[in-house]
Amino acid sequence: MRSPAVATLIERTKLVTLIGAGHLYSHFCNLVLPPLFLALRAEFEVNFVTLGIAVAAANVASGISQIPFGVMVDRVGGRVTLLIGLLMIGAGFILMGFADAFWQIIALSAVVGAGNGVFHPADYSILSARVDERFMGRAVSIHGFTGYAGWFVAPGTMLALDAWFGWRGALAAAGAAGLVIAAFVVWQGASLTEDTGSRQAPRDRLAFAESLRRSLALVRSRPMLMMFAFYFITSFTTAALMSFAIVAFGEIHGASLEDGGKILTAFFGAMAIGVLLGGVIADRTDRHGLVTATAICGCAATILLTAFSAVPLVVVAISIALGGMLYGITTPSRDLLVRAATPPGLIGIAFGFTSTGLGVGGAIGPVVCGWVMDAGRPDWMIILIAAVTVIAVFTVFMGRPGDQRRDGA
Repeated sequence: MRSPAVATLIERTKLVTLIGAGHLYSHFCNLVLPPLFLALRAEFEVNFVTLGIAVAAANVASGISQIPFGVMVDRVGGRVTLLIGLLMIGAGFILMGFADAFWQIIALSAVVGAGNGVFHPADYSILSARVDERFMGRAVSIHGFTGYAGWFVAPGTMLALDAWFGWRGALAAAGAAGLVIAAFVVWQGASLTEDTGSRQAPRDRLAFAESLRRSLALVRSRPMLMMFAFYFITSFTTAALMSFAIVAFGEIHGASLEDGGKILTAFFGAMAIGVLLGGVIADRTDRHGLVTATAICGCAATILLTAFSAVPLVVVAISIALGGMLYGITTPSRDLLVRAATPPGLIGIAFGFTSTGLGVGGAIGPVVCGWVMDAGRPDWMIILIAAVTVIAVFTVFMGRPGDQRRDGA
């Protein structure tokens, strides 16, 4: 007979592995199409703007779908909602492989993007219900790390699949991966069930109208609005850096494209390490607001340093890597702040609403910073990113509820 501690460890590992696999796939899906752009351009004779529309369709659909999926999570549970999203993504990519006109790629990309909206509300609902408080910080940090891993492996994987099977086969393989993960969700469904020991209010006791009223009241609350703003601001920063850092470092510091790419890779690599470190920190303190504010302030300072041409390139690389690590450290504490401000039974809509800020910030950041870059001032662009990042500190402290607590406390 297994001891309770061993059984708990095995169940927790199984749970985090299943959730992590889905989250890795979610981020992987963000970068399925870009590596195939040249093949798609040749096949359908479209320009790069049209190719970009397919990616934009996915991002818009993902942003729009997160709140409805959050409501669904609170009504029917994270496991069922997660399964629906995985099936939408898997089927969408497989059908793309049969497309004979590019508008079909765009339409199916929107389907895939909508399916991708399930992961944050569903994942955090399941983790919140099933993971013990002592391990919650590490659980959400592993969740974040798997997402970054998905970004890391996607480009190379899709290029290899394209070389082996062509773009149609590559898309079919990407879709099949989603269906395989969906099959595991069905097979190991008991591990993802929120009913056992759940901290959430029973959904079947909540009338739909009452559930909707509570959801609307929550998203209008100051803590949720401030955390939406935090997600928006930090996504603005990362999306802008991802889009223009390589060019900006070349113009400010004379970095080659290769060196600029290495510096940006260091930022995201350090971010992945930081999110694991942040999970350990989050489990050792309940002052998540202070941890988040301090780390994000440090991140802004390291980004600002790179705006000055007198700074040596090696210092720029170290500074930007440190900034990525500090940003990663904020992620688990940020997620626990949202969880702490959420009443029982509404975790899905809470994360669905706040995560919408990621999509909005990711759409606006590159446009605004692109305008500054077009003005010929990459240094101002870096300063703008640092200034916007600092604003996130105020959203943390302004968003603290007077009776902030963890679910079920």
